[in-house]
Amino acid sequence: MALQTVTIGTIANSIAFHLTNSTSADTALQGQIQDALGRVLQMMVLESRMPAFRREATLALASGTQDYDLPDDFEGMVEPGMYYDASPREPLYYYEEQERVRLNLTERLSSNGKPYEYTIRNRDYADGLWQVRFMRTPDAIYTVRYTYFSSPIVVDNTTTTGTDLDWRFPRAFVQGLIFGSCLEFPQYLGADQTNVYQSKFLEAIRGMKKNQKPIVGISNQQRPYQLPAHHGNNGNHNSWKSDIYSGSPLR
Repeated sequence: MALQTVTIGTIANSIAFHLTNSTSADTALQGQIQDALGRVLQMMVLESRMPAFRREATLALASGTQDYDLPDDFEGMVEPGMYYDASPREPLYYYEEQERVRLNLTERLSSNGKPYEYTIRNRDYADGLWQVRFMRTPDAIYTVRYTYFSSPIVVDNTTTTGTDLDWRFPRAFVQGLIFGSCLEFPQYLGADQTNVYQSKFLEAIRGMKKNQKPIVGISNQQRPYQLPAHHGNNGNHNSWKSDIYSGSPLR
């Protein structure tokens, strides 16, 4: 079944109606409503971490270059992090930047070779993009693959009213998005309204969190290389059979 089309203008009009009892807000309020809608949308997506907002990407490493910009919608790396795109798809190990300094890995920054570690750096002050730094400095052209959690499509006062709400946002929780946006305007709400909207908004976030797993019934499934060795008939731990798992954990 096709997803329901919901435009930014429709949502903004609904918010205006809850605030002013009219779907026609003045220009200034309309812009403020769309700004609030964008903030609440961002917050709900980041709070729930729904799988729909995971994206795959590749990054081409150039010889002699350590630092690379990450996508402008990057909000965090998803397991298993970065790994080489070519067989045997070896994983790269992640270090916090402070941990790298504490472990005295600085010499790896000054050496060239195939990188096996990386760190996510702070947003660049000039363009706001997150950056990734590789250790060692690449000595050739390599391609790495990764999955990341992305932010929703930006909504602000410049967004045209006919723009569709991000298709990845579940339509079942649009009403919660409306209630949350209304809470950005306490001067328009009475105490009873505030309590009801707050309750409905938090209920929507809880519902989105329950929809984190894309497979119904799955419970913290682990990859084979993470699973404990099975018990044999004599109660001793035995190794996994080679036909169950062999090679790179990302193969």
